[in-house]
Amino acid sequence: MNYGKVYDVRWVRETPQQTRDLLVFIDDTGSKVPLHPGMTWIQLVRLDASVQID
Repeated sequence: MNYGKVYDVRWVRETPQQTRDLLVFIDDTGSKVPLHPGMTWIQLVRLDASVQID
């Protein structure tokens, strides 16, 4: 069964001066990661955490 994909991203605000601005997800190359319609799960992980994906 295919549950989706995993991406390592960071988030930024397009206009940091505006507190209500939307978050944009950026990959390692600096490209925006598009979120497609449907369910999206976001997992926040500490930088020093060990993660295993099965």
